[in-house]
Amino acid sequence: MSKKKVNKKIKKTSTKKSVSKKADKVDAVKKPSVARPGSIAEMVIKLQKESTKQGQDIIFNEIIEKIDPLIKRIVGKFNIPGYESSDLYQEALYAVRFKAISDFDVSRIIGDDFVGFEKFAALCVKRHLSTLLKCSF
Repeated sequence: MSKKKVNKKIKKTSTKKSVSKKADKVDAVKKPSVARPGSIAEMVIKLQKESTKQGQDIIFNEIIEKIDPLIKRIVGKFNIPGYESSDLYQEALYAVRFKAISDFDVSRIIGDDFVGFEKFAALCVKRHLSTLLKCSF
């Protein structure tokens, strides 16, 4: 064999290995996370699957008990004309119930699932209250 053919064979085999390594990394990232038992993410999954209104209310109240300090901290940072703090708190609960919980996707969590829903809920509440602030002028 000539040197050119040998070099081409070496290049082909080395690129195949690097492609397979990249595919392994992509597969590792795309694997859906499973919610840890007892976590907020698991409660959100239960709430999304629950069919009765009473069951949804019970699970929602449990979620709110766990993230209530976070919601109050975010609401305290907003001062919107025409809204009292209790009104803003109700708007924040609306954002959690009808935006954060309905849009939450467990497969998009990276790392610890407990922090995953908290961060997502905080983002939804901040965006909802920011939209209220923009609309108030």
